[in-house]
Amino acid sequence: MSRGRNGSQGPTLKDVANHAQVSLATASRALSGDHPMTAETRDRVLTAVEELGYRRNRKGRQSEPHVAIVASTLGHLVISAVVAGVEDASAHAGRTCTITVTHADLDREIATLEALSDDPQVGAVIVVGGVYPDGRWRRTVEVVAARLKDRGVLLVFCGRGVADLSAPGLTVLDYDNAGGSAAAVGVLAGRGHRSIGVIRGPRGFSTSDARQRGVAQAFADHGLPDEPSRIVEGPLSTSTGEDAVATLVAAHPDITAIFAESDTVALGAIRGARLLGLDLPEDLSIVGFDDMRYVDALAPALTTVHMPFAELGRRAARLALGEEPGGRIPAEVIFGTHVVMRESVGAPRTRQLRLGSTPLPPS
Repeated sequence: MSRGRNGSQGPTLKDVANHAQVSLATASRALSGDHPMTAETRDRVLTAVEELGYRRNRKGRQSEPHVAIVASTLGHLVISAVVAGVEDASAHAGRTCTITVTHADLDREIATLEALSDDPQVGAVIVVGGVYPDGRWRRTVEVVAARLKDRGVLLVFCGRGVADLSAPGLTVLDYDNAGGSAAAVGVLAGRGHRSIGVIRGPRGFSTSDARQRGVAQAFADHGLPDEPSRIVEGPLSTSTGEDAVATLVAAHPDITAIFAESDTVALGAIRGARLLGLDLPEDLSIVGFDDMRYVDALAPALTTVHMPFAELGRRAARLALGEEPGGRIPAEVIFGTHVVMRESVGAPRTRQLRLGSTPLPPS
């Protein structure tokens, strides 16, 4: 039996859920009385309450453990979509959410995780978005995951795979970033593009590194030129995309396609191409990664790699709250990605036509 908030032995809601053989969320909904469920399930929970002598806090439903979301930012469409998924599934389970925004500050994230690990009102900790991890951060995650696990609370990372980090009580939900990037390059190669440039995110960031691994594999698989000068690295911003196009075209005037490792960068690349007087996709094809809202409304509509942001968030909440069928909690869940074909990809022009020259007549 769990230890109460004041250190005394006493039944908790988790004990009630285990005794009734239901999830923690189901036990909470049964006691709140305002969620539909079978009479048999509600009776099992109420019987467990009576048999264990569980005394519910008179403050009611708001005193039940909440879902603590730790987000690096809410100003990015990708992260906000994942957070919305977490909130949706949590509300369905009868739980409230709190959100702490760390602004991608490593010290702030460490302090937040440590505080949450000691908070008895936290029923799940879900981290969305990322920072650049170091040894101190890794040690903190291992300690925090262990503390939470001792209380029956799960620590979940969303969209943030961390290499060589495996801690009891930690579950990582991520996308197939390498596979998505390889597929994007494959689409370009399949349309006949041989001279392809890449705009990648910063090194050391797990998502960017994984996507670049997929690019390298696809270049090798399709026998594409892979000089380092074909890859431009920078923050995932529109200005990075705009500047990178000029850099790539100057270094390789024969480039006919660019893979941008985020839609935000792709938006900047589209602007950069237009500033150079290039037509899309006639002169230059561009592929993004994320499938953010509104990219289908661009002119041309952006071909990109789709990621199921909201579903990842919902799955994270269901796992953390014991709502998954079967009750098994995996250490890692990888969500598939796929390319959504739109209008920003076409067949390559010849180099002379792309540069605006008139081809010589046949002799």
